[in-house]
Amino acid sequence: LPTSCFIENGKYIVLTTQWGSVSKVITVSTEDGSVSPVNANLVFGESDDNRKENASQGLVCLTDDNEGLILSQVEPNKPAVLGYVTVKDLLESGNSCSAQLLASLSPIAASSHSDVFTEEEKNGDDENMSYEVLTMNPPHGNANIPVQCILLLPS
Repeated sequence: LPTSCFIENGKYIVLTTQWGSVSKVITVSTEDGSVSPVNANLVFGESDDNRKENASQGLVCLTDDNEGLILSQVEPNKPAVLGYVTVKDLLESGNSCSAQLLASLSPIAASSHSDVFTEEEKNGDDENMSYEVLTMNPPHGNANIPVQCILLLPS
C-alpha cells in the first residue's frame, strides 16, 4: 500500500489497481470491505464517455491534510494529465466526480534496451554492433510530428 492511503479518519483506503484492462483508483471500506472504483472525470473539455472508460488512472498521492487526491490519467494517443479531487466531493458523489486540472504533461518518448554485450566484449571495442537512426511519421493518430528512434543491430 502507499504510505499515505487512508481517508475519512481511516474509514477508506485509496489505491490503484488493475480494473479490467486499465488501471483505476479504487476505495476500499475498512468497515465492510466493499470495493468501489473512483470515477473522476479527468477528460477536460470533452464529454466522450468511451474515452473515460479507456483511460488509466492512478493515485499519485494524497494531499498533506488527507482532504484531497492527486490523480494521474493516461490514455492512448493523449499526453498524461494530473488532476485534483477533494475527498468530500468524492464521497458525497458516490465515487463519481469531476476533477480540477492541475497539469497537462508534454508528450515524451522513452525507450530502453537490455545489455547486448558479454563481459569480454564490454572491455573491447564495439565492432560487433551497428546502429541506424530512423525517422518516421506515425501512421495513426493526429500527430504530424516525426518520431526518431535508434535501432541497434548485431554486425
